Order: sequence, then C-alpha cells, then structure tokens
Amino acid sequence: MWTTVRIVGIAVAYGATQGTPHVTLFMVLAAAWGVLQLAALTWFTGRSTRLGTALLAIAVGAYGCGIAALLLQFLYTRGLAALTDSYIGEVVRTASYTVDPIIEEMVKVLPLVLIGLLLRQRFQWGLTDYVVLGAGLGAGFGLLEAVLRFSHLADQARSAGEGWLVQLGLSSTLIPDLGATLTSWLPAPATSDVLWVSGGPQTFMHLAWSATAGLGVGVLVRGRGAWRLLGVLPLVWVSAEHAAVNYDLGLATSTFGDMVAPSFMAAHGSLWVYPVIAVAIAGWFDLRDGARGRAALPELRLGGPLEPATLAGFAVRRLPWTGLIALRFVRARRALIYARARGDSTSFASYQKGVLEVRDRIERTNSAAAWRNTPGVREVLARLPSPRSLLRSWSVLVWLVLLVPTVVFFAIGGLPQTAFLQNALTSTVGGHLLVVVLVAALALLVWQLLTVLRGLRGAAQGPSIDPAVRSWFRLAGGLGAVVTGLVVLATVIGGTPMDHKAFTNFHVLDALAGAILAVLLLFAVAAVIAIFPPGGLALAGGGVAAMAGGISISGATIATTAVVGAVSGVMLAEAAGDSGSSGSSGRSGDSGRQSNTDKFPADDFEGTEYSADDLASMVHRHTGSGDLHIGGSAPRPTEAEILDVLKFGRSSGLDGQNAVKYIKDGIRVIINRDMPWRSTSYNMRG
Repeated sequence: MWTTVRIVGIAVAYGATQGTPHVTLFMVLAAAWGVLQLAALTWFTGRSTRLGTALLAIAVGAYGCGIAALLLQFLYTRGLAALTDSYIGEVVRTASYTVDPIIEEMVKVLPLVLIGLLLRQRFQWGLTDYVVLGAGLGAGFGLLEAVLRFSHLADQARSAGEGWLVQLGLSSTLIPDLGATLTSWLPAPATSDVLWVSGGPQTFMHLAWSATAGLGVGVLVRGRGAWRLLGVLPLVWVSAEHAAVNYDLGLATSTFGDMVAPSFMAAHGSLWVYPVIAVAIAGWFDLRDGARGRAALPELRLGGPLEPATLAGFAVRRLPWTGLIALRFVRARRALIYARARGDSTSFASYQKGVLEVRDRIERTNSAAAWRNTPGVREVLARLPSPRSLLRSWSVLVWLVLLVPTVVFFAIGGLPQTAFLQNALTSTVGGHLLVVVLVAALALLVWQLLTVLRGLRGAAQGPSIDPAVRSWFRLAGGLGAVVTGLVVLATVIGGTPMDHKAFTNFHVLDALAGAILAVLLLFAVAAVIAIFPPGGLALAGGGVAAMAGGISISGATIATTAVVGAVSGVMLAEAAGDSGSSGSSGRSGDSGRQSNTDKFPADDFEGTEYSADDLASMVHRHTGSGDLHIGGSAPRPTEAEILDVLKFGRSSGLDGQNAVKYIKDGIRVIINRDMPWRSTSYNMRG
C-alpha cells in the first residue's frame, strides 16, 4: 500500500508539472479551500468550533445531506407522477425550480437544526460557527454533485487558461487548477455554462447559500423571543434564489416565474458577498457577546489588562506546542463565553472548570524554563509506528485494501494517461471486484457506526459540544454512505453494469450528465476514510509513544497534524507539573506523587474525550458494578479504586491494541481508547 501511496504522489506531481487534469482531486481541493477561507476569516470574528469539525462537515454534506436530498427528490417526483398519472420528465422539470430547491436548502442545514434542538451544549456555538459549518455542509453537497457528474470524465478534459474544460453536449464545465483555486474567493469545484467565457471559477453556489442559511439557523437557536424568527429570512431567501437559478437554467416559462426570477437573478450576481455579509452580521453579535463575557468573567483573562501580550508571548514560547495550546484555549474560552451569554446553565459550570484549569496551567508555564526539556516535532514524529509495524494490524490491512480501488479510480486513474484504469474497474471482472469491496466496506461502516452509537450518549452528556457534534456528524454521514452502498448493491444485483448511469432524471441539471454506477459505489466505499478519519490507522492501536516525561500518546494520532494537536495538551500538563512550586524531586508517598490526570486535559484523559471520573464510572458499569470474577475468586474493583489507579497507577501500552494498561496495588485497569465504554478492570490480589 505504501508503494501505492508513492505512485499516487508521483501521478499527481506529474499531472501538476505537465498541466494535465486531475479532475477529482482538484474538485475536492476547491471545495475544501472555500471552507478554509471562511474558517480563517471567522477566526477573527469569534469562531469557537474546531477546523477539523468544519472539514468533517464537508463529508456530512456529501454523504448525509446529499444522499438524503436525492432520496427525497426521488420519492417526491416518482410519487407525484404515480398519483397524478403525469409524465415523469415533466414532473422532474417542474420540481427542479419549485420543490427541489426547498428540499436541498433545508436538508443542507438540517444537521445544524438537529444540533440546535437536541444538544444541550448548543449555546457554546456563536453565530459564526453556524455560518462556517453551514458552509461546510453546502460545500460537501455541491462536491457530491460535481464528483458524481465529472470524476469519470478525465479523459475528456482539455486544458484551459484557469484549469480544464469538460465538454458534455452544448455545456462546458471548468475544473479549476491549483492556481485558479488558490487565487479565487469561494471557488466552485465545477463551473458549467453553455458557452464558456474565460474568467476563472465562479462562486461556489451551494457553499454561499448554505453559509447564509447557517446564519439563519444560528439566529433561530441563539435568538430570544420573536427576534429569533428573523432567522427564517435567510432560509427563505436562498431557497427562492436557488429556485430562480434553476428556473433560468431550465429555460422554463410561467407568468409568475417570469415576473419574480429576474430580481433574484440580479441579486445572484453578487453571490460572492453573501458569506461576507453573513460573517459580518454574525461577527458583530459574537464580538459583542465576547466583550460582555470577558467583562462578566474576569477570572478567564490571562495577565489582567495585558492579556493579548501575555497570550501572544506564551504562544511563541515553544512552537508548535504553545501556539496550538493558545489557539485551543481561545477557542474553548469563546465557547464558554457564548454559553454564558445565552444563559446556558446546563453545561456552563463543568466546562468553566476545565477552561480555568487550562488558564492556570498556561500562567504557570509562561516561562522559558518550563519548556526547556520539551521535545520537538521531529522527536515526537520519530516515535510514531513504522509502516511495517502498522501493517501487522488486521484492521489496518482491511482498511488499506478497501481503499485501493478508490485510490486507483479517483487518484491514479484521474489523469488522461491513466484513464484506462477507470475503464478496467467498470468492466465485468472489475465490477465483480468492486462488489466484493463494497460488501466489505459496508460491513466496516456498520461496525464503525455501531461504535459511534455506543458512545453517542456519553459524548452528548459531556461538557464540550465538539465531541458530541463529531459523533452526530459521523452518524449522519455514515448512514448516508450505508444507504448509498445498499442502493448500489441492489442495483448491481438487478443486473445494471458498472458503466451504466446510476440514476437519471432526479433533477433537470443532473440529466445533462449522470454518474455511472461505479462512481457511486466507490463514493460509498470512500466513506471509510472520509467519515471516520484516519480510518483503520486509528484502530491500529498500540504503542505510539511520544515521550514528554514518560507520557504515552494515543495510537490514534497517526497523521502529523493529529500528533501535534494531541501532544500539545500533554506537553502543557507536563510543563505545568514540572514548574509547580513543590518541584519534581524529592517526592515520596502518595502526597508527593503526580497524578496521571494532571497529564491530560480535564475532559480528554488518554485521548478518549472523557474525564478520568467518567472513565472510572464506565469501567465500573462495564465490569458489573462490583460483580465477582467469572471464577468467583475476587470482587471487581470499586469505582473509587479504579479512579485511584487511573490517577496514580503505572501506565503502559498494549501491543496490537489501541489501549493502555494502568496497574496499582494489585488492581489493573485497561482503557480502550477506541471504545472507552468497553474498558475493564481486574483485581489481581486473589
């Protein structure tokens, strides 16, 4: 597999240097770039959600919202045609500018609506968070449409000034290259027009619309009284504009449409400014809440009136660790302030405790001496598992094998020179192979979804909104991928070949160029990594040790950025412990022993996103709340004993598992990092 990765890199590099198209990768890049632009802009206006959550929203928009919208459109058009005995083509054509835009715009922000209704930590998000996450959901939705329509057409692309053109009938579609993407504001992954006029990629419509609608959802959730009803206006506006655009593109004619559509089309010319206006409005309210919150909670400030200088000074103490810690602290404090501003009493107290602990540690470690012995990035990365050791895990092998066809089709076969690989996978023999891969991927996805479901309640009851949202997002996206896979499997069993169109007439625009069945199949398989990053590597477990005073880092932290982010919190705890007033030498007995819980963030013990107290309770419940061993020789440890072991026991990783073992006074506790609720404990004293 590592050879395959090298081949992919060579192919992409060759395509970039020779000016040849790599359709799928550049469409994904364009979609992600627009979200990153808004995420960077909203950092200065009060964003509190993680960047990783915003990127996960792209996958949810594609797998969850996109597939849900397609199914709803199918049910509506087929149902209406059957009830009225109408021609299906005419029903689809009319629905494209009447019902479909409403379905799509509502479904795209539905995850945000559900979060606002169901999660008790919902007030930890400011309005800018809703804007960014709405943009991510819309970007994923639009990316789905682009990938399904154009990913298998690399051999038909020809070079243009800003990228590559794919010709389909009278329509030309621009796939922007790297330069056009990076120099454009919210670039669309694919821009179609009947007669293409040079000018670069257009504004990504679905992203801009959903960012605007996200503001509306935020107002509905955070607003008070009748004022919150103003949040309906952005949703109505983007739905109406979407309908007008489809009406114009479909060349439809009606008295009402001809009267209303021109006004919305005139406004559509300024689509690029919609997210800017949404960010400005959201930022004004979030900055206001931030100023009021800091005044009401002076204990959250660092260094009193000189806080900006204090925080900036700490951020550059030991890069990248202190920089990441400072960013995380600012983000967590914003979430706390937003909860306080909205009067959220359910999660405020517990979350405030964690934020104050981080603030205290930052103040204690704001010196060069505290970070003198901290390892650098190279030293941490050098302790990651080698590719050979990772391949010893069956879960990693399964994950890598499942990804091979997806990589071959979308990445390696995405160049005109290698497009024959796409044809091979859509042949009869290749089709049989893809079916086997799909069945295995569906089994893995179902298992991953069950894992998410088991931890959903614990994540939803935690003090922070991020773990809960990631769980909800993965559940929504994973379900969409499973449904897609099952539909494809049923279609294949029905005798449809892989190079046949997966669907037709779902939407008047999709009738111009439908996706082949193989693309939809591989799209479902790709969810193994898109929804559950870093996929099988996170399941490999065992012994990823980045030493910071003898601290083991979770085996899930494989990617470089994930390692840097995970280690930073450990570094802070270690530096705070070493710089304490009592010193680290000459300690004896329990009174001088450093607690293991001091080495981890309060709500993220051993990278599980749960506190040590929560884990002790989970272990106690999983072991029968004190029931005897199977052999009946000794009772299970009590919850207090388990917590004591986690705090003061000796820890070591378990080979071949993403788990860590704690031992103290004849009691052993094993923490399962992937499924903390399945952690266990044993009494070894006989």
